[in-house]
Parts: sequence; structure tokens; C-alpha cells
Amino acid sequence: MQLLILLASRPGELVRREEIIQELWGDEINVDTENAINTAVRKIRQVLGDDSSSPRFVQTISKRGYRFLAEPAQPAVPLQAPASTSKTIRSKTIRRTLLAGIAALLVVSLVVWSIRHSRQVLRVSNYVAITHDGLPKQGPLLSDGVRIYFVSGSTNHRSISQISVNGGEPSTLVSALQSPRLMDISSNGSELLAASF
Repeated sequence: MQLLILLASRPGELVRREEIIQELWGDEINVDTENAINTAVRKIRQVLGDDSSSPRFVQTISKRGYRFLAEPAQPAVPLQAPASTSKTIRSKTIRRTLLAGIAALLVVSLVVWSIRHSRQVLRVSNYVAITHDGLPKQGPLLSDGVRIYFVSGSTNHRSISQISVNGGEPSTLVSALQSPRLMDISSNGSELLAASF
């Protein structure tokens, strides 16, 4: 409808395809304008009973645009062109963007909620004592996969100890540190990092 109004408002003049695109869609082009213009002209011709090979109303100027051939009669009541579709397209774009943002926010909220509510509380269901010497142990516990290293002893006399991961009797490692504390184990398990406090 807008294309017909545009062409009829300039009878006998060439209306370039670029002008049609600007008038109908403005700067925000989100459609295949070539096909859209061709389809609109085809529908106008169909409604008016016009033929492209011998046009009476709409003439195609190849690769340039279109010309309205007939002089339109003045209507009793002046026609008003519909509101600019570029504003309508912009408002639709804004509405779609807003809806997409709300949908994304809902999805993120749902994911966060499901993560928070799906966490299981870890509970100790069983344990096995690996030492039986009755001395207090202090962490951190470090392991090379074969042995577990820890600090054992009382406040006045602490030492670094080791025990097999399968349990058994702990053995004390010789260290010159007074009140040692384990910090880390090397990646190959051959050295311990310890400090004295």
C-alpha cells in the first residue's frame, strides 16, 4: 500500500529503488529489499489488472526503479499516508530485543536457581582409621599416592610422620625443624615443603 501511495504521489516521475527502500524501510533494513520490492510491484499490478509487458499503471525502468503512468484522481477525502513503517520496524526491533533480554535473564536465573538447589550435602557415611598410635594428628594431609604425610605429636614435640595409604604403623621422618608444619608436596612426590612455627 505504501509503495502504491509513493508511486501515485509522483505520477510520471522515476522513483528510484533506493528511494523506495529509504521510504519503506528507512536505515534499518532487515529484509531482502530486492525481492520485497519486486513482490510489492507484482501485487500492485495484480490488484490493478496491469501487465508488465504493456503497462497502463506501473512501468518498470530496468535496474533503476518504477514510474506511475496514470494520473491519480483526487479523492473526495484526502488520503493520509500510514505512519512511517521505519518507526514501526524500530519499535518492533526494540520490542524483540527487550523480549530476548528478558528471556535470557529468565534462563540465567533458572540455571542459577537449579545449581543452588541441586547441590547435595556431602555426608560421611563411613571411615577407616589408618593409625592406631593414639597421638593427635594435624593437617594438611599430603599424599604421593603411596604414603600419607602429616604432622603428629603434642604441642611441645611435633614431628612429620608418614603412613601407607593402606594403613599400618606411622613412621617419623627425620627433620631438623622445631614444630614443623607441612605446606605442600612436589608434583612427583619426592619432596615435602615444610615450615617451622
